[in-house]
Amino acid sequence: MLPYLVVTIGLLVIVFPFGPGRDPECTAHIIPTNGLEVLFVGLFYVYAIIEVGIVPIRALTRAYHNENDLPVRLRTFAALLASVVAAILFVTKLSIFSLGYLFPLPPSFITHGTDVTRGLGVALAILWPLGLVSNRFYWTLARPVRFFHKILTLKELEALQARLERLCPPIFPAQLPGWKN
Repeated sequence: MLPYLVVTIGLLVIVFPFGPGRDPECTAHIIPTNGLEVLFVGLFYVYAIIEVGIVPIRALTRAYHNENDLPVRLRTFAALLASVVAAILFVTKLSIFSLGYLFPLPPSFITHGTDVTRGLGVALAILWPLGLVSNRFYWTLARPVRFFHKILTLKELEALQARLERLCPPIFPAQLPGWKN
């Protein structure tokens, strides 16, 4: 899986933050001139919203709620967050695309939309690989939380032991006499 992770990270770093163009007229934000362009690109964005956004969000939300293990929940949450950002990215692109066709938009609106989508692309480029990172990374992240949970459990057990000793004194002494005593 490591080669796929390296290729995915490389492609995301190249494509999203340093995309094909920096102008509002770049291919990512072309304003359509006829109905066929609207239909083609609009269906592409809707398909992307469904495939990258809605379907994984439903599955990952269900998996997140059904999982009890903290490292797996962290990994699922990272993938869920990446899917939400991807859905927002494509909804934003679809909105700019549709509004640009329906209404004459000022260039500042398109430039601002490009900045927003570029920021979402950078966030997606950061979050997407987190869903592909090995489990050791999440076990390392969960280690302090697990340690803290163990300390709290130990304190609860000590408190329970003290309450039980008040109700019923122990049969054996706290320290058994050894050969030194």
